[in-house]
Amino acid sequence: MREKIVEALKSLERKLGIHILYACEYKCRKQTGPPSDYTHHVRFIFTRPLDKQLCIVAPVDQYYQVNDEKVEIYGLDLRKALIAVWISDSSIFEWLGSEEVYLNKTYFSKALKGAIPVYFSPKVCIQRYYCIAQKIHRTSFGGSLAPLGSIYAIMYNLLLCSWIHEYTSVPPYDISQLRTLIKNPTVQQALTQILKDLETHSETELVVCAQPITAWVEQEMSFFRKQRGKPQKIKDAKALDGLYQNILSAMGTNPLYLLYLN
Repeated sequence: MREKIVEALKSLERKLGIHILYACEYKCRKQTGPPSDYTHHVRFIFTRPLDKQLCIVAPVDQYYQVNDEKVEIYGLDLRKALIAVWISDSSIFEWLGSEEVYLNKTYFSKALKGAIPVYFSPKVCIQRYYCIAQKIHRTSFGGSLAPLGSIYAIMYNLLLCSWIHEYTSVPPYDISQLRTLIKNPTVQQALTQILKDLETHSETELVVCAQPITAWVEQEMSFFRKQRGKPQKIKDAKALDGLYQNILSAMGTNPLYLLYLN
């Protein structure tokens, strides 16, 4: 499937006249976004040659397509992606934290990862993950039964909140790292069972939510409800401006300039 996805991305480059700077598998999509039936969620950041950027009519700044093999592909224009980083939109942090990378211009991804600590806002990101957990809690976590996927998703988002609160840094998106924050062995055991069940059962299957998980979720929800506050002032965008201008200059109108990004 990887080869098919890479070919689909390269086909998009040829068809749309764009250059994909970074493309990855968005593995935490199911835990941080609305329900989805797609098997693969591909995300990419793209740009165009400079002469295509400097047009009177603004070019399309995002693309979305799906195919019959249950692959969802979504891409953002470079400027739009950098604005997302500027306002500490955690989606871009999640993309860059992916372990499954399909296409990558090394200079770009290294430079962008280097800028992330400057613009990462713990309060903004905690607010986002808490709101996701709150929605799950309100719609599908009440009662003795809950969808298997919802139990995992609410724990996943609360663990992201906990990591950010504990370390004030971009969290890892691997559950094996996040779960180290859980000190209660009975909660750890219950989470292990949830992960095993997800390997063989549908995410929509209703299961009994173990009491240790229910208690842990209520405790974490209560804690982060009280931690909500006004985010800090958005930082100056000069570092991102420099990256944006550098990439556009490298793109130019001469294909040989693309060598600069590798």
